[in-house]
Amino acid sequence: MINFKQKELVRNFFKEMKEKFPETEFVSVTEGPENPADLWINILERNIRVAEF
Repeated sequence: MINFKQKELVRNFFKEMKEKFPETEFVSVTEGPENPADLWINILERNIRVAEF
């Protein structure tokens, strides 16, 4: 379960990241599958080029 402080840290992190990379979009935050203490921040980048894959 993600607590209030973790949510606050994720919001602040994404806000700063969005300033540097405005093309990103927040999707979700989840606990890591192997360690629930790890947080995975899922984002989308709208300008991904096919060549990067």
